[in-house]
Amino acid sequence: MTSESVNSSEFTERLAYFALDKDSAPGKPIFNRSITLKDAWAKEAQKG
Repeated sequence: MTSESVNSSEFTERLAYFALDKDSAPGKPIFNRSITLKDAWAKEAQKG
């Protein structure tokens, strides 16, 4: 991310949605997980 803002959000590694924390500092971003994504493929793998 080059132009980070407090109201921005990011989608990373298909694990969750993250929002940039207001306490982030330049060069030291802090991300808060806002939504964890469900792993639908794990259920399919168990079915065999």
